[in-house]
Amino acid sequence: MAPGPLFQWAGVPPPNHMGYVRFPAALLIIFGAMFAAIARDPTRNRGLIPYGMALKVAYCALVFYYWFSRGVPNMWKPFAIADMAFLLLFAWSYAMLGTESHPDATPSPRSTD
Repeated sequence: MAPGPLFQWAGVPPPNHMGYVRFPAALLIIFGAMFAAIARDPTRNRGLIPYGMALKVAYCALVFYYWFSRGVPNMWKPFAIADMAFLLLFAWSYAMLGTESHPDATPSPRSTD
């Protein structure tokens, strides 16, 4: 699907090159694969959760900053609200999984092993 009609529908000028759309889309596919791995075995892949949380923080921080300071197109706002909810759920899950241990667990970034 070409993003042009979506940008037009949302009243957002398209970028001057589709690489500016395709590269972030590729990154989201990669993160989606990571989220699927976490969902398949959360205890074992607990160490990946902070990276997903960092993605949510980055997106929310940018959208909320522009939303409240300079303005941002409405098409980005629902995603920021949803990502804030996911961030809170990921943080809660990460904390809850910290009470369990799995012998083959991926070490968390803060691990001192």
